Amino acid sequence: AGGEPAARALVVEQDLWAARRSSGTRTASPSDAQLEALKDAVSTRDPEAIRVAGRVLANGWSDFALRTGADDLPVEPRPFVNAWLVLACEYGAPCGADTPRMQQACALQGHCDAQSFPDYLAYYASTPYDSTLLMQYRGLVRTAIETGDWSQLHVVRGQAPTTNRPT
Repeated sequence: AGGEPAARALVVEQDLWAARRSSGTRTASPSDAQLEALKDAVSTRDPEAIRVAGRVLANGWSDFALRTGADDLPVEPRPFVNAWLVLACEYGAPCGADTPRMQQACALQGHCDAQSFPDYLAYYASTPYDSTLLMQYRGLVRTAIETGDWSQLHVVRGQAPTTNRPT
């Protein structure tokens, strides 16, 4: 419970998926305590905790939507989760050309010019619009991790996400 940050984040994710599977309506939503646990885990700057937290927060949970900034703009899941993945790379996750993800992209798709996962996203996997959002979200989340100020991310309850789940 108080151990490795990545393990704490994974417990939150596993609990949410278990709740979703066990509910008759296939619904689940992160509680405020689970959100705080994710924030605490990522505050350690552990790359795996960052990756897992991004995956959880970008998912389409019932009764849960994320908004950003003063205008409360809806978070778009794909660039949002990718921003977290880029941050995980920046905080030390293996993201070079020798990683399985990058080798698979080269071998199966011919996407061999990228030397890192962030390069792969920029060259092959993001539209210009998604790239712009990714950089905005990256800056917002990096600031939250570095300062502990999560005020630019707002949780809205009682409303389903306005965008599709990431694929």
